[in-house]
Amino acid sequence: YVTAGLDLAVPARFGEGPARLFGLDTGHSGACVLSSHFYSDAKPEAATVLNGAGGSAAAALVASKPLKVGPLTVHPAAPCALTPMVKTGIQLAGLLGNGLWRGGLVVLDTVKRQVTFRLARR
Repeated sequence: YVTAGLDLAVPARFGEGPARLFGLDTGHSGACVLSSHFYSDAKPEAATVLNGAGGSAAAALVASKPLKVGPLTVHPAAPCALTPMVKTGIQLAGLLGNGLWRGGLVVLDTVKRQVTFRLARR
């Protein structure tokens, strides 16, 4: 992972899209939020209001696709949210919320700067 202030980011790939940096947002209850800046070809399905550490914002929902984080492929159970550009100290293509690891565990190795996802069996 890389750090930008207090934010953590990991390389990830949404569907067949390019590998980009995604923030790890433990305050976001959904699976993932995508930046419309990087995923402008995503087709919105509906709108919703996101609740999380950053407050509430309206967003379009897009069809769920496999999300690759390192060797792990996660299939979000719910649609992902498409929002305007997500900015912190670095440009993020989106946020990975705790909906991806619900019932599982996220381990941060601060020496190797690695994130390990231990997902619950479904």
